Amino acid sequence: MGSVLEPITEPVATAPTQREIFRFYYPLALSWLFMGLEGPICGTVLSRRPDSTLHLASLLVMMQIAMWIESPIMDLLSTSNTLSDSRANYLQIGRFTKGLMIWVTFFHGLLAFTPLFDFVLLRLFHADPSVVEAIRPGFRLMLFWSACIGWRRFLQGILIRNGVTRAVGQGTTVRVCSLAGTAFLLHLTTSLPGATLAGCALSVSVFNEAAFIHWASRKVVKENFSAPKPSDGPPISFRRLLVFHLPLALTTMVTLSQGPILVHGINGTVGAVLTLAGWQAAHAFIWLARASGYALPETVITLQRCPNAVPELWKFCITVGMATSGLLFLLGLFGIDHLLFTGIIQVKPDVEPYAHMAFLSAALLPLIGSIQGFFRGMLTAAHKTGSRTVAIFVAASLLIIFTSFGFGVYPSAVVVASIILNIAMLGELAVLWAAWKKVEAQRAELVTSS
Repeated sequence: MGSVLEPITEPVATAPTQREIFRFYYPLALSWLFMGLEGPICGTVLSRRPDSTLHLASLLVMMQIAMWIESPIMDLLSTSNTLSDSRANYLQIGRFTKGLMIWVTFFHGLLAFTPLFDFVLLRLFHADPSVVEAIRPGFRLMLFWSACIGWRRFLQGILIRNGVTRAVGQGTTVRVCSLAGTAFLLHLTTSLPGATLAGCALSVSVFNEAAFIHWASRKVVKENFSAPKPSDGPPISFRRLLVFHLPLALTTMVTLSQGPILVHGINGTVGAVLTLAGWQAAHAFIWLARASGYALPETVITLQRCPNAVPELWKFCITVGMATSGLLFLLGLFGIDHLLFTGIIQVKPDVEPYAHMAFLSAALLPLIGSIQGFFRGMLTAAHKTGSRTVAIFVAASLLIIFTSFGFGVYPSAVVVASIILNIAMLGELAVLWAAWKKVEAQRAELVTSS
């Protein structure tokens, strides 16, 4: 059977073992892991270009903005996975996806090709003018970035719902290979500025992945949605679809606002360009570790339908989080991260100390994120997506409050930024935990009353 499971249409008779959970999870985790290679790949190429420190800092800001614009469509994966249970629902979610793709492309173009770009980066982000000019061409090249990701996420949800997780990992392999090939080819054959080169390579990679997933999902779509089935219920209404997806989209939008908020705080400190370059270098690898937790919600959503699966899923999420955070602590405490920064990315000597401090002070994030992944998956499966929105607004509020004064308390901006991010994620986790406890209490009450 490999990494491709049979379509999960009915609960199985027994709880999944840790090995069975891992078999379902690891292709999704590898997909996120490969996506996490984007940062190190781009950083490796940019560090070999002229003005590498400037363009590393520019890449961080450019990616934060591009990912925030794409945030309304990122959770189409969860929406598609949870709700695509009939041909009518598949078609309705497909129409919904195309509408979102149009809107995010329009907004990206509005920001990239109008004076709004300077207003946002100079007035709101307080970015250095040299960073703004370095970002502009690459950001324009990423016009269709969000649309490609939206279509891919919609179809990935279909694949995951039907247990075809291998294709998801294969698609990400296509993306990473396209990114690396394009980036190094442009590095060797052109004199493009670093951030422009990165924008071009990123655009090519997401288009190729979307095209592959479209091709790979054809069989699953044909088998499951080519014709209505007698067991199909009425199609989901647009209103119900919006009520389900909007909290997820808002959650992701606010989550991805955390990066720009921290960038705004760092921009107000002394030596901001060096700090941003160090933050980008460190979080290229921190993101790799956190990526292992990003696959957990979809794993939980799909497998929680099996009886007695919840304790096993909880154990699995804790194991993933402890393993990844433990690895980061070991790398940071023994100075092995120095080899990553100087040997792989090859950052400048004056950037490396900032990267090391950012790396070590953010090592707890994967554990927090893995526990969050369990609660996010369970709440989404219970259609309690609004709780996720409340949790992330609490996190954003903590982030804004501590950013407003935190950078003046301690001289190291990268350490302050990491501490603030830890506090915000712990606040979010507390709300998610409370929301899930409420769901459990309601279910217990229903069982008792029946």
